[in-house]
Amino acid sequence: MPGKTLLLFDIDGTLLRAVGAGRKTFVRVFKELYGSSSGFEDVSFIGQTDPEVFQGAARQILGRELDRDEYIAVTERFAAVYGEELARCERFYLMPGAAALLATLSRRESVLLGPATGNLARTPRLKLRPGGIHGYFSFRGFGSDAPDPPAMGPPAPATAGRRSTRSPAQPLQ
Repeated sequence: MPGKTLLLFDIDGTLLRAVGAGRKTFVRVFKELYGSSSGFEDVSFIGQTDPEVFQGAARQILGRELDRDEYIAVTERFAAVYGEELARCERFYLMPGAAALLATLSRRESVLLGPATGNLARTPRLKLRPGGIHGYFSFRGFGSDAPDPPAMGPPAPATAGRRSTRSPAQPLQ
């Protein structure tokens, strides 16, 4: 993609804060599916992708990692209920200057914007929409693309070439 600059933005703590919504969703899902969320307070979210948090929670709560079928069930349930917890979130806000920066950068022909986040593919849309910033992104990289944060980088530029024809006003689908 000659002549284009790809700018990636983390979501949580960079563009916005949805204080407690993610943790409440994780706790809810483990309680619903496994009858317990005891030990979740020891699970770290900092610098972790959602897949890493799921497995860390399983190790804390169940004493083992999730198998493939369990992982699918947990991630599907998480995606299904995250929006409910986000709607109840009392401390949701955009970071100062985030919307203005995205608006300015999206008007530049030489710039493509995308979130590169540890979230599962279905949850960032839910986070970006309430702040009105979902329409600025032409590609994306998610935690479900790769469980290891350093491995998340390559998918975003690869998808950028396929999605770069949208106008800045078109929302990310």
